[in-house]
Amino acid sequence: MVQFHAELLNRNVAPGIAEFASADIPDLRPAFPQAEHWLSNHFLNTVLGPNYKGSFRQYAINMLARAQAQFASFHDARDATQCFLERSSLHNPAVGRYYTAIVLWESCFLNYQMFLDLFTKAVGKDAFALGDGSAEQRAYDIANAIKHWGGVVKGNRHRDEQTIPLWLSNDGFHTYQNSLTYADLAEITTQVAKAADDLQNPASADRAT
Repeated sequence: MVQFHAELLNRNVAPGIAEFASADIPDLRPAFPQAEHWLSNHFLNTVLGPNYKGSFRQYAINMLARAQAQFASFHDARDATQCFLERSSLHNPAVGRYYTAIVLWESCFLNYQMFLDLFTKAVGKDAFALGDGSAEQRAYDIANAIKHWGGVVKGNRHRDEQTIPLWLSNDGFHTYQNSLTYADLAEITTQVAKAADDLQNPASADRAT
């Protein structure tokens, strides 16, 4: 089997890919069996029962959409990451499968950011303080790094070794300014999923009419 030098892989594929050999990523699907039905459940619940009051109705629908997308992309990315690891060796990575996983993880972070923007606006309370170092703040900043990467490259504000905005290691996710463990993102996704479980039925909320 062909083996490539670590420096070549890290520079021309992704930072740290030569050392990426494992990822312990929890499967949250058994804990949230209604995740793929949150939006349809909300629709049926509002047809048969009360709806949310005022503009919170729009917030709820969009939060559910983003939560459902975030939950799905988390598990699609988890599965794609495991597929990459199964098909790769340290010096001969399955490059296409790696980028498939990266794109799915990017979607996971971006949908989390959109969910959080909607949630904080709806409840009138910030989820974290600027620069507080919390997992929520770092996940949000990772999403910003992904979102603005095109502008960074276009403006020539990156160094030679900076090839992609997000990459994976044995411990978790990395950008050029932030890192987050797989367990951290799983806990964040769990909190989003719990919120969506509650939001899907206005009858159980005090914002219903």
